[in-house]
Amino acid sequence: MSGQNRTQKFFVYLPPPKNMFKSPIDNSDLDLAPLKALFNYWQKIRGERDMPAKADFSPAAVPKLLPYIALFEVEENPRRYRTRLVGSKITEIFGLNITGAYTDERPEFDEFMKRQSWLVENKTPYLYIDSLEWINKEYLHYKGLGLPFSDDMENVNFIMYGVFNYSPDTR
Repeated sequence: MSGQNRTQKFFVYLPPPKNMFKSPIDNSDLDLAPLKALFNYWQKIRGERDMPAKADFSPAAVPKLLPYIALFEVEENPRRYRTRLVGSKITEIFGLNITGAYTDERPEFDEFMKRQSWLVENKTPYLYIDSLEWINKEYLHYKGLGLPFSDDMENVNFIMYGVFNYSPDTR
């Protein structure tokens, strides 16, 4: 068979991108069904507005997603982010429960606080992909969806995150 051009197929594992941040986003960016469901719910409750109000959120509307949701209240002067709720799966993924704490009280959340500030300033959802190297779980990859809420339709005063871990395809 010499002289013939043979094509071999190679499958190469490529890890997910480190610290991937994307905004704006749409459904085509969300490959995990729970992320897509949460984003679609947020879009539904915001309607024609830029952002929904905190009162628009009904936990009963997304019961299966609640373990993957974290809620943060935005305080101003000085700006701080207080954790109001952390779902059980997020606590499991990260290995800690910070309900009631401020994110500036935890040095490992410095980068996360930058994303929180970005969300408050830009008032638009974002998608973030990373691995948990900072807690010695580099094998664990996660995707986070940040969603802004506003009670006055001008300033972000509440942030919802959907956080889902996943295993990269190794085929």
